[in-house]
Amino acid sequence: MKKITIFLVLIIAFIGIYCYTYSQNKISKNNIIANNNEYTALLDTEITGTNFASIINKVMDQNLNNNVEKDSDGIFLDNGTNSINIEIKFKDTDKVVKAEKIFNYDIRNFIKVYGNYKFKCTKIDYHKKTKYVKYMFFEEV
Repeated sequence: MKKITIFLVLIIAFIGIYCYTYSQNKISKNNIIANNNEYTALLDTEITGTNFASIINKVMDQNLNNNVEKDSDGIFLDNGTNSINIEIKFKDTDKVVKAEKIFNYDIRNFIKVYGNYKFKCTKIDYHKKTKYVKYMFFEEV
């Protein structure tokens, strides 16, 4: 009788562990989808400079909350899991600018100058390991 009870308890424990692991994986996938949907909705969509500044602020805040390391120039490094980098190509220059440069210079000045300009996300890349958005490329339209 003791052996049967132990066996049943082990079966129930394994089922419980499996259900817990399954639900945690489902929650994790839903978090990835929700996070990515905010950014993938921007792909091939024109937005104003004001909205673009909001996206920059959100990404910078997300990188800070995720403790993403910066290099000596203040640029967030790719951590392979949840970092996001944004690059911008302006019409008047061939140079590509990192979003951190705009953020660190003063996002309010960017809004004053480019608030009514249009920007378009033309490329999005994802982290291989976690499938979170890792890189976004915007161009001034």
